[in-house]
Amino acid sequence: HFFVGALNTLNQYDVIVAGSDSIAFGLSHFIAQDAIRPRVFGVLNALLFTQAIIRSEPLTARIRDISRDLYYRFIFGRYRKRRQIYRQLLETTSGTIYGDRSGYEMARRMFPEFDKKIHLVAACVDTEFWRPSLTAAQRDTASGTILFMGNDRGRDFELVLQIARHLPHFRFVFVTDRIQPEQVSANVTLKQGDWKRNLISDVEIRQIVQDSAIVIVPFKPGEPRTLTTVTMQAMACGKPALVTKTSALWWPTFIDRQNVWFVHSGKLSEWCESIERLMRDSVVRQRIGINARRLVERQNNLTVLGSKLDALIQQQ
Repeated sequence: HFFVGALNTLNQYDVIVAGSDSIAFGLSHFIAQDAIRPRVFGVLNALLFTQAIIRSEPLTARIRDISRDLYYRFIFGRYRKRRQIYRQLLETTSGTIYGDRSGYEMARRMFPEFDKKIHLVAACVDTEFWRPSLTAAQRDTASGTILFMGNDRGRDFELVLQIARHLPHFRFVFVTDRIQPEQVSANVTLKQGDWKRNLISDVEIRQIVQDSAIVIVPFKPGEPRTLTTVTMQAMACGKPALVTKTSALWWPTFIDRQNVWFVHSGKLSEWCESIERLMRDSVVRQRIGINARRLVERQNNLTVLGSKLDALIQQQ
């Protein structure tokens, strides 16, 4: 196990903040065994609550995804196992922190007895690293690209393919490993990218974001998703982010048409109309991008996150 060789080092600290679900769940196992003594707080993305990925094509992949989902759902007992794992996490750690409202609310409903260990904090991004490019700000971005990026299972990959087909006069860049080359239209540049597998670096991602005119983040219908990392990175780089409006997008400071652009219906026609409007109007693009950057600098930076984490640690 990854943590076995690091237990002595980990036990030298007073508090450990686990920055992901996998790290938090791994640490909870050793806390239960009394192998880790410091207090542990987990920053979670509610990965265990997400739906299974069922790809529409090719047919072999679709059959494989459905078979895997059925196996885990009926044989392995996916839902029951999720509850067991999360219960152990809440029992052993000093607290859990969510940047996603849907995961936060689900955790509170499932485990009301651990309510004081479940906290909601606005998602944050490193605004020193994710920043506008001076050269990009100086040139006209009317001919810039439309960027779609990510492998999140809640993204609507079929919709983004349709958007590109219906807007052949615009250039798109897709950074994902969920879409294959044979699926994209001629106006799409596909970059196979997966940060977790080191297929693309943060520096490369930042350059791609800075070179884009707008960033689009379409979610599947009914997905209770909040602002994603890609959305925050785009806003920090001063780029307008077009996002499917969901019930989880509730932070009052994110104002439609001011610092973000919400697509309310999620329909192809509204997406295409919104993209057309923004790509034609550089003044609106610039205004939304500037406001987006100002917002994340003010309330979604790492200093804010650090202060909130410190307050939670002091309370426990």
